[in-house]
Amino acid sequence: NNNGKSGKFHAALVDWYDSLHGATRCLALDVFRTQLRKTAPEYPSNERSSILVADALRSSSSSSSFAINESRVWNVAARCLVELQVIYDALQLVLLRRQRVTGQPEDDEQKNYDDGPSQQQQNQHQLLPPSWRLDIVDELCRPLAERLRFHFLEERTGIMAGGGEERQSTHHHAQQKSKMDRLPEWLFRYFREVVDNHGVYSLVMRDGVQSLVDSVMDSLDVRASMAMEVEGSFSFDQHDVPVPEYDGARGGSFDAEVDDAGTKTHEALQQLRQLHYCHSSVYFLREVARMARHALRAKSFFHHPDVVGSECLDRTIALRGIEQLFLFDSFMDERIEEGGEFWSTSDRGIAPPRMVDTFLSSDEFLMQWWLEEERDGIISSLRRCAVTTLSSYQSRKEEDGPDEGRETSAGTTTQQQLYPPISEFFVALLHSARCKSNIFHDQRSRQMYLATVIAPLCSEYLDMVHSEAASLRKKMLARPPTSGPGVSVLRSANLPSNELLTSNTMDWASLITGTHLAAQAVLGPEERQDSHNDVLDRVGESMERLCDAMVEEFTSAYVETIIMERAKLASYMMRAPFLLSEPPSPERRGQRDKDKCGDSLSLSPDLNDSIHVVSLGVQACNATMRKVEDMFQTDDDDYGNAGEPSNAIEPNAMLYFGSRSIHEALKFAISQKLLDIAIDPQGMTPEIHLGGAQQFQHDVAAFERLFRAGGSGAGKEADNTIEPGPMERVVAGSHLMSLEPSQIQTIRDALRTLAVPSAGIGSLFGRRGDESAVGECNSVVGDEVTRLNIDDFYNDDRLMEEANNMLEAKGFAALSLNESLSIINRRC
Repeated sequence: NNNGKSGKFHAALVDWYDSLHGATRCLALDVFRTQLRKTAPEYPSNERSSILVADALRSSSSSSSFAINESRVWNVAARCLVELQVIYDALQLVLLRRQRVTGQPEDDEQKNYDDGPSQQQQNQHQLLPPSWRLDIVDELCRPLAERLRFHFLEERTGIMAGGGEERQSTHHHAQQKSKMDRLPEWLFRYFREVVDNHGVYSLVMRDGVQSLVDSVMDSLDVRASMAMEVEGSFSFDQHDVPVPEYDGARGGSFDAEVDDAGTKTHEALQQLRQLHYCHSSVYFLREVARMARHALRAKSFFHHPDVVGSECLDRTIALRGIEQLFLFDSFMDERIEEGGEFWSTSDRGIAPPRMVDTFLSSDEFLMQWWLEEERDGIISSLRRCAVTTLSSYQSRKEEDGPDEGRETSAGTTTQQQLYPPISEFFVALLHSARCKSNIFHDQRSRQMYLATVIAPLCSEYLDMVHSEAASLRKKMLARPPTSGPGVSVLRSANLPSNELLTSNTMDWASLITGTHLAAQAVLGPEERQDSHNDVLDRVGESMERLCDAMVEEFTSAYVETIIMERAKLASYMMRAPFLLSEPPSPERRGQRDKDKCGDSLSLSPDLNDSIHVVSLGVQACNATMRKVEDMFQTDDDDYGNAGEPSNAIEPNAMLYFGSRSIHEALKFAISQKLLDIAIDPQGMTPEIHLGGAQQFQHDVAAFERLFRAGGSGAGKEADNTIEPGPMERVVAGSHLMSLEPSQIQTIRDALRTLAVPSAGIGSLFGRRGDESAVGECNSVVGDEVTRLNIDDFYNDDRLMEEANNMLEAKGFAALSLNESLSIINRRC
C-alpha cells in the first residue's frame, strides 16, 4: 500500500474538499439570504410574498436564462445551495460505504451517519445522521424563526411584554397572566396561519422547494450516469493498472473500480432522493414543530405557577393548553398525509416531534392529572346528555311523571327517532377520544388513555342503556289506568293502550339500534391504528351481547306477559289440543262450529286480542323501517334477487338493526308457540281431525300474513338457502294436517311403502278394500304396524333421502321427516 501514502493522500483530498465545500456553502447562504430580503421582505407574513418566493424557486428549476440580474443571482444561489448539499451528502455516503468495505476506521463526524453497521443493514431508512439539515429549507425557515422570537420570546417585544410604569402595576400582572393563559392557542394559531393561510407550506415548500430539489436530483443523476459511461469508455490492454490494496482489502482493475464507483454514486443519489430529498415539505413541518416546542419550553408553560402551580386558580388553563397540543399534532398529521405515503418511504427522523409526547407523556404527574380530568369531564358530558334525553334519568326527577314526547293526552305519539341522542353523543365522544389516543406515539400513554378514559366512558354508557331498558320494560308492564282523560285501552282492561305499546316498541327499537351503532363505533374498522389492543374489542363485544339481551328482554315482556297472559294467547294454547282432537259431532256444536260463518272460517275468538297486540308491535317496526327507506330513498325496485338493496350502504343496514331484531324476535316467539301446538312435543294431541286442523291452519295463516306484511325493507329474506324458521315450519305443518283425507292417506301409504315393502303397492292406487275407509282414522292407533316409525328411515340413508324428496315435492320441505311423520300418524 505504498507505506500508507494512498490513505494519506485520500485523507488530504477529503479535507481539501470539506474546506472548499464549506467556503462555497457560506457564500451561497449569504447570497441567498440577501436576495430573499430584497425580493420578498415581508415573507412569510402574507401570501403574496410566498408567491414571489415560489415563482423564483420554480424558475430556477426550469430555466437558466433570466430577465432580471438580481433574480438570476438569487436563483443561481438557490440551485447551487441544493447541488452543494446533495453532492456532499452523496459523497459522504459513498465514502462511508467504502470505508466499511476496506475496513478503514471512521472519524467522529462519519460515525454520526450510523450507530452501527448491523443496525443500518437492518433499517435502510437511516442513511443520514439525526443532525442532518436541509439548507434551503432552513434558510426559508429563518424569517419565520425571527418573527417567532420577536412576537413570543423577546422580553420587550413579545406578547408577555409591557411598557414603562405598567410593569409594576397589578393590572399589568393580570394582563400578563391572561396572555400566559392563551400562549399555546396564539402560538399554534400563528403557525397554522403561516403554513396554510400564508401559503408557505403549499406554495413555497411543496411547489417551490420540492420542484427545485427534484430538478437538481434529476440533473445530478444524469451527470453521474454520463460520467460513468465516459470513464468506462476508456480501453486498456491486458495489463490494466492495478488498484492498490487498502489494509489487506482485495484490489482490482481500474475499469472495475470506475464502474463500481459510478454505480455506488448512482445508488447513493437514488437512496437520498427516496428517503430524504423527496420530503422537503415534511422537513419544513418538523422545523415548525421544533420552533413551537422551543417557544413553549422557553416560557415553561406547563411548569408555570399560573398554569399548574399553587397560584393557579383555574384548572381549565392547563386543560385548554393540552387541548391545543392535540389540535396542533392533528394539524401536522393532516399536512403530512397530503404528501402521500411518507411513513413507509422516509426516515422517521424527519417527522415532526409530537407535542403531546414532549409535554404530556414525559410528565408523569401532569399525564395522570390530565387523564383523571379528561375522564371526569367526558363522563359528566355524557350524563348531562342522558338527563335531557333518557326517560329513565328524567323519571328520577319526576317520579311517576308523564313521558314527555312519547304519549300525549290526545292519544297520539310524536315523531320517533331512529336512535336515541345519547348514542349519537356517545359515538361523538368516543371518536374524539380515539383520535386523541391515536395521536400518542408512546404506546404506554396510549394504553393509559384507553384504560383510564375510553373504558370508563364505555362502561358508563352501558349502565345508561341498561337503566333505560329497565325503565322501558317497567312502562310496558305497568297496569293501565282505568279512568281519566285520553284513556284508550283494548278489549281487555289489562292491556296497555295502543299508543303506549307502539311508542314503547319504537323506543326499544331505537335503543337497540343506538347500542348497535355504538358497538360498531367501539369495534371500529379493521385497519384502525389501535387494533393491536383488545380492550375495545371486548367492550364492543359486550355491547353486541347487550343488544341481544335487550331483544330477549323485550320479547320476554311483550310475548310472555302482554300477549300470553293479558291478551289470552295462553288460553288459546290450552284450548288448541282440544280443538285439534275434537271429532266431528252432528249432535253437539262445539266451539269450532261457533267460529264458522257459513262455509268460511273466522279467527278464533280468544286470538282477537293477541293478534291485535302482535300487529301493534309489527306496525311499530314497519314504521321505523319505512322511515329509514324514505331517508335513503330505497324502494322495492332497488332490491335484487337476493333480497338485498342494489344501492345498499352500511349505515342503511345498521339503522334497520333494532326494528329488524324486534320483528324477527316477535316472529320467532309467536311461531314457536304455534309450532309447539302443531308438533305436540308434550303429547297433548294424540289425534288430529280435519275440522280442528282447518281452523288451526286459518289461525296460523292470520299470524303468517301479519309478519309477512311486516317483512319489507332491509329484512327481506328471499334466499332459499336459509334454513326454515319456526314460522315456515308451522305453516307447513298446519297445511299438512289440514289436507283432505284422500291426500293425507296417499302420503301415508307412499311413506309406508318405502319403510315396509311387504305392505305392497296396492294401497298406492287406492285398492284398500273395506279396512281403510276414506275419512276414518288408522285402524289401530296404538299398533306399531300401522304407524310410521322414524327409525325405519334413520336406519337407511337412501330411504331417508327418498322420503325427504317426496315431502319436498309435496311442498313440506320446511318440516323435518320426524315432524311430518308425527303429524301424519296423528291425523285421522
